[in-house]
Amino acid sequence: MLESKFSFIGKIFLIAFFIINLPSLFPVNFNVTYFLIVTTTIFDTSTLLIFSLAISKFIHIKNLSSFEKLNAQNSSDNKHLEQIKSFKIKINNDNKLSFIFAISFAFFTLIQPIILILDFNKNDVYSGAYINIINSEYNDQKSTIEDLILKEKTQNNDKKELKKLENRITTLSELKDKQIDQIIKDSNINKFANVKLILRNLLLGSIFTLCFYKILKI
Repeated sequence: MLESKFSFIGKIFLIAFFIINLPSLFPVNFNVTYFLIVTTTIFDTSTLLIFSLAISKFIHIKNLSSFEKLNAQNSSDNKHLEQIKSFKIKINNDNKLSFIFAISFAFFTLIQPIILILDFNKNDVYSGAYINIINSEYNDQKSTIEDLILKEKTQNNDKKELKKLENRITTLSELKDKQIDQIIKDSNINKFANVKLILRNLLLGSIFTLCFYKILKI
C-alpha cells in the first residue's frame, strides 16, 4: 500500500515535469532566447524528474529483492520467476532513462557557455543598431540646424538666433550621448544578469547530471 502511494507520487512528479516544460517549447523558435528559456525551465524543474526516477527505481529494486528472497526460500517453486523477470526489466528501463537523462543534461550543461556567447553577440548587435539609429537621427537634425545657421549667417547674421541654433546642436549632442550611455548601461546590466543565470544553469546542470548518473549506478 505504501509503495503504491510513493509510485503514484513519482508519476505525479513526472507528469508535473512535462506539464511545466511543454509550454516553454512552443512556439519553436531557434534563437538564443528560446534555448535560454527552455534550458533554464528544464533545470528549474529537474528535481521533479529526479524524484520520479529515484522513486521508481527504489520501488523496483525493493520489490526485486523481496521476490528474490522468496524465490530463494522456495527454490523448488518457480512461481516468483515471472515477477523477478518483470522487475529486472523495469530496473533496466529505469537505467536506460537515467543514462538518457544524464547524457541530455550533460549536453544542456555544455551548451550554456555557447548560449552566453550568442546572447552577448545578440545584445551587441541590438545595441549597435539602436546606437546607429540615434547617431543617424542626430546627424540629420544637426545637418538641418547647420543649414539654418548658414542661412542665418547669409541673410541676417542675427547673433542671438545663431546662438540659439548652436545651443540646439549642443543640446542634441548631450541628449544623444545620454541615450547612447543608457543603451550601453542597459546592455551591460542584461549581460550581467544572463551571466549569473548561465552560471546558475551550469551549476544546476552539473548537479543534475551527477544525480542521474548516481541513480544509474544504484
